[in-house]
Amino acid sequence: MGTLAGKTYEVQVDQGDGRWVVVDIHETRNASIEQAKGLLDSGKYAATKVIAESERTGVETLFEETFAGFNGKPLTIVAINSAPVCKTFDDYFSLESRQTIGRVLRNYLELHALSALEILYDASHIRMLENSDTLFPKAVQQIAGAQARGTGAKPAVRADALYKVVTEIREKAASGTTDTSGYETLKDKGIDALIKQMIGWHGTDKAPYFIRKSFARYLRDGGDWNAKLGLLSKLGVEGLSHEAVVYLDESLAEILDGEPAVHELLGGQPDLVTAART
Repeated sequence: MGTLAGKTYEVQVDQGDGRWVVVDIHETRNASIEQAKGLLDSGKYAATKVIAESERTGVETLFEETFAGFNGKPLTIVAINSAPVCKTFDDYFSLESRQTIGRVLRNYLELHALSALEILYDASHIRMLENSDTLFPKAVQQIAGAQARGTGAKPAVRADALYKVVTEIREKAASGTTDTSGYETLKDKGIDALIKQMIGWHGTDKAPYFIRKSFARYLRDGGDWNAKLGLLSKLGVEGLSHEAVVYLDESLAEILDGEPAVHELLGGQPDLVTAART
């Protein structure tokens, strides 16, 4: 509902299916319109708009524009045959879990040039997915069904568990959006310095969540798959500890699990042999 000033500003996007999805909610008009324009300029949405709501004036559209160059690529899920069942909260951030998310949401991640790791730490993107009444439920059902086939559990039970944990992941991501200290350490001092810092601040058990959060923020600096791979390559300095190599390898493995990233790495060539010849 309204802020102290009595008005809220919803930023909504149309991902090409004619349905409006809430991306963010602001307390100021300028911030909401600026975000809507930025999202439209990214070319990733068919249209964006800002809806203002208050008890005094009701609901009104302040901004709405369409992007003529939108390619209209359908946002559909990809079927999978199996999926791991995460036993702890941290398991949802593991490489195996992220690869599962990446495969099911491949079309969505391609459109936004985001890895599953980045999504898991981005409350706005998680909220946007949750607000999609087609993509999100189908993705949950696909993973739940795959988990059920492997465990004998009922798909509905697995789906309920997934819906619950997505809420927990989003709320945790939203609670630490302003803290960029880990990202800055990773960027300036490297992986081992980051690991040492996070263990010192959060303890050995909780450090992995914050280490991966720093990687997620670091990857956001790359606008496409090649750029993300380039950023990760900068972290691969000599003398890395075994633990540092594990974090770096899982980030690389996740990105390279997607076909578009491999194609970018090959420079548009169909295979490594052809790429090596050009």
